[in-house]
Amino acid sequence: WPIATIIETVPIVRQIVNLSTQTLTTENGVPVAVGGLIMYHVDDPTVFLTDNFDADESVSEICQTCIREVVCSSSWEDLRSTYRDVTDNRITKRANVALMPYGVVVERAKLTELAKTKVVSLLHSNEEGADD
Repeated sequence: WPIATIIETVPIVRQIVNLSTQTLTTENGVPVAVGGLIMYHVDDPTVFLTDNFDADESVSEICQTCIREVVCSSSWEDLRSTYRDVTDNRITKRANVALMPYGVVVERAKLTELAKTKVVSLLHSNEEGADD
């Protein structure tokens, strides 16, 4: 019978991932564009590989979720005045709690972009055939 061994290498040194920009709405209804960055290292390579289908993608998705939770539960004023300190610390703590079960230790997570934005829908209903 065939026996196969697959060797997967996992860097355990500090890694940095730029998170793509998301358009979110703050607690007080202000639409914002936010981007982020995460610095982490793999503490347990076995758990990192076995408890994830795509470990690197999981790190990105979980960190984007943490950013969304913090931004959407904060007012625009709070984000603007504290995002370099308080907001980044809140994101780091949430990301650490969320990624610890996957063998990842978050050293720092932070916002790299924070700006008010406008959301415009480009989808229009067909006026002639639209049902009311």
